[in-house]
This record gives sequence, structure tokens and C-alpha cells, in this order.
Amino acid sequence: MGNGLLLRKCTESDLQDILALQDAVFATLGEHSDLLRRNTAEMFAECTREPNLTLGLFDGDLLAGIGIFVDPGDGAESLATHLEHFSVEKAGNFKLAMIREEYRGQGFQQRIGRIFSRMAARRGYTHILATVSPQNPHSRDNLLRSGFVYDHSEEKYGGLIRDVMVKDLTATAPAGSEEANKKALPPLYEGEAELLEN
Repeated sequence: MGNGLLLRKCTESDLQDILALQDAVFATLGEHSDLLRRNTAEMFAECTREPNLTLGLFDGDLLAGIGIFVDPGDGAESLATHLEHFSVEKAGNFKLAMIREEYRGQGFQQRIGRIFSRMAARRGYTHILATVSPQNPHSRDNLLRSGFVYDHSEEKYGGLIRDVMVKDLTATAPAGSEEANKKALPPLYEGEAELLEN
């Protein structure tokens, strides 16, 4: 692709790189650290195990970014419990997207979301849910551009207010929207096209 960046699935062997990435991202947030929730090593390890999926963007040996999809089932991580405008059959969570500051501006979150949407639809999920801080307009706009809509706000993660966003994978897309999406986001990273097809 020319930019030398590889997108691939992460395993538990990538755990230390994931933790280092989290530290690097939080270091750039400063007083705005409540925009994200810090995750434990155990949580990240779980996110690399099926049916969950963690995708990493690598620049050589450096982990530049990650995106995480999880199947919360009916557990505490489920976001489907208090939905106000949707009734879901099977929902997964777009849990997290993080990218190092110097790699931002390439549409990473949207690219990861597109892969998760296709994968989830093939696996029988009807919806993908996500949370975003109301003080994080960049991530919120990325979700909106990716087909998510606002459902409600609620207190999460030890007292933080989050907007709960929903993407309906069963909705009929407007004519031409898939082609428009392909044109807007042609594969950029090595491995991206393969992940879209698998």
C-alpha cells in the first residue's frame, strides 16, 4: 500500500504492546483522561479471545493503534440493557479504538468499524453498540459517519457519562451507499482488504 502499515489480528502475545499503546494514548490526553476508560491487562487479554476480536495497526514492530470488538453476551459489558429506541436480537460492542497521535488523520476508527460491521453481520449480529464521551466530538463524529446513531446517555465506568450509539446491521442501506463507502475508504493498510473479506 505504500505506507508500510500492517493491520492484523492481535493475540495475547501482543499484550505488552497493547498496554504500552494505552499508556502512550493516555499520556496525550492530559486533563481529558476521562475521555477513555483505562483497561486492565486481563481485560485486553480477554479481548483477543474468540468470539472477541482485537485488530492492531503495526508500523514494523510498533503497535500504532488498536480496535476492539467484543461479544458481551448478557454480562455487565452489555450495552443493550437500557436502549430506548432499539430492540436488538444479538448485539456486539465496538469496545474501543485507540491510535497514537502521530498516526491519526487516516480514518482508522472508521476503517476498523467497517471491518467489525461486516464481520458481525456475517456472524449473525443484528446490531453493534458503542459508547463515547459527550466531550469527544471527534470519536462521536467518526461513529456517526460509520452509520451509528445516538440512542441515549447513561452513567458508565464508575460515574462517567457516555452516549450510547447503535448501528443497525439489518437496516437496508440507501442505494449506492456501499459503493460510496468503498470509494471514500479504499483499503489503505496492508492486510485491510483481506480482513474485510474474511
